[in-house]
Amino acid sequence: MSLQVEPSKHTSESIEDLIKLIKERIISTPKCLFCDHQMDPLGKIDHLNSSPTTIFQFNFPKIKSAYLSDHMEYSDKILKKRKKDEQRFKKGLDSKEIIFQHVTSIFYILREKSFKWQDLKRNPHMLVLYQFFNELKDYYHTLVLLKKSSFFEQQVSAFKAVIKVGRLDIFEYLWSRCIPVDLENTDKTIKQRVLEIQFASTIRNNLQSFVVEGAVHNRMDIVKFLLDTTGYQGKLNDAFIASPKSGNLEMVKLLSARSEQSKHSSKVFDNAAAAGNLQVIEWLVANRPKKELKESDMYKGAIIGGHIDIVRYLLSNESIHRSVSAPYYALAANNVEIMKLLHQHNFESHGVTPHKAIANNNLEMLIWIKENKTDAMFPDCLIEMAIENSNLEIVRWLTENTTTMATKRAMDLAAKLNNLEMLKYLHFNRSEGCSKMAMDHACELGHFNILEWLHQNRSEGCTTYAMNNSAKNGHLQILQFLHVNRTEGLTHRAMSNATDLEVIKFLHFNTNEHESVQEPLDAAIKNGNLDIIIWLCENIIERCSTPTLEKVMKSNYSHIIEWFTLNRPEFNIYRTTYTDNL
Repeated sequence: MSLQVEPSKHTSESIEDLIKLIKERIISTPKCLFCDHQMDPLGKIDHLNSSPTTIFQFNFPKIKSAYLSDHMEYSDKILKKRKKDEQRFKKGLDSKEIIFQHVTSIFYILREKSFKWQDLKRNPHMLVLYQFFNELKDYYHTLVLLKKSSFFEQQVSAFKAVIKVGRLDIFEYLWSRCIPVDLENTDKTIKQRVLEIQFASTIRNNLQSFVVEGAVHNRMDIVKFLLDTTGYQGKLNDAFIASPKSGNLEMVKLLSARSEQSKHSSKVFDNAAAAGNLQVIEWLVANRPKKELKESDMYKGAIIGGHIDIVRYLLSNESIHRSVSAPYYALAANNVEIMKLLHQHNFESHGVTPHKAIANNNLEMLIWIKENKTDAMFPDCLIEMAIENSNLEIVRWLTENTTTMATKRAMDLAAKLNNLEMLKYLHFNRSEGCSKMAMDHACELGHFNILEWLHQNRSEGCTTYAMNNSAKNGHLQILQFLHVNRTEGLTHRAMSNATDLEVIKFLHFNTNEHESVQEPLDAAIKNGNLDIIIWLCENIIERCSTPTLEKVMKSNYSHIIEWFTLNRPEFNIYRTTYTDNL
């Protein structure tokens, strides 16, 4: 079944709107693109009965305009048959046919992965996630008949996918495929029976990981099936330790009763604190061995997780070991409130330095450290750290409230980061100044406003790297400004590294450092840039060198070879010689 759409032209805005609408449809209101059903984060949905030709993996990145612009022309060609009417465009989003017609081009723009139906139906993991149960049965049946060993390669992943989506019925079906193994069935070949034994062995060897997965995702029915129906007698310590992540006290109780004490059992307390589940923590404290409680470090999980209520509980319980690293955890977690709470309970501020507060862009934490930690050191690197984060507020506070110094690198860095406000503040409020690298950085990176300001307000100037690198990176406006307003000049590297035609023209007509045109010609041949080749050959190069002709012969661009064949006699002579030698 297909949807016929009248041919029409579309502007680049059309594809932007399409991507925006698809992104909103999937992320803002999670609905299936194939039907109108709600979809949970794991993709659990009731799809249409008919099998689509393609399936999405619902994991969209943040769309960058650069990606769209790069492929706008390509996408317009792909979508030229779409109606110009925007209303029809939006209606098309509700049609699975129109989406599937263009899924490849859409995901090409988004730099995301898509699955074709023929690939999806051979992937049991994805069949489970998107709940194509009938297709999953067909997959197993077909592969067994074909006696393919690939039948077993993705089984562990498929079982875990079933646990994630919480489908006990599918899990029971998968289990029935491997247990029991009928060795007396003479209708099966020896290879089939060997493969079934391998399948059963693979699954049984991973039962512990299945229980862990079930505990983490709070799949009580599947965990009980594994423990009661399969006859699993293995260790459950890992599952018990992970069980607080389920948020279900009954899961913790079940696995606690069936697990043995081990040297890592104390981590169950840590996971409970990290999950922020006070009910589970209280039960563990009351029912697990005191040794486990003593060896635990619940402060870390609670603080890193930002669970201040759990931290208060830990502080109120004298039987719980107080971690000397708790203030450092609060600093690492960027949590001022927990830091203050720990300070009120007389925790020593071990490892608490201004560096981490600045790295986290947390001025409030920085002020607290200054006011409450008398031995805190404010070394000279802090201002540059704040500049790297483009945090003018912290730079201003450090300047006004501490004696920390900076170096010329501070202004150089602000120029490199194209931060004009930071540059102005350092210029008017500090005395370190900058180096020639400030202007060099601005020119190299195309920061014209920074270059202009430095030229008008500072006297350090620049080096020949300024013109060389602006030419290399195609910053014509900066190159012109430097040529008119500065005297540092350039070297032959400017022309040899240039890859932009307008830059090459400017250098040729306005400077004396243009002897080396071989390198830009070679680069143009390598990159297939015919415009530069034509201009260089018509205006500068009278005869191409043998190394250049050799590069043309080895070029991957047919239009480059064609042009040299039609326009450069020396190339035809070289080509004849080259062919004869071969």
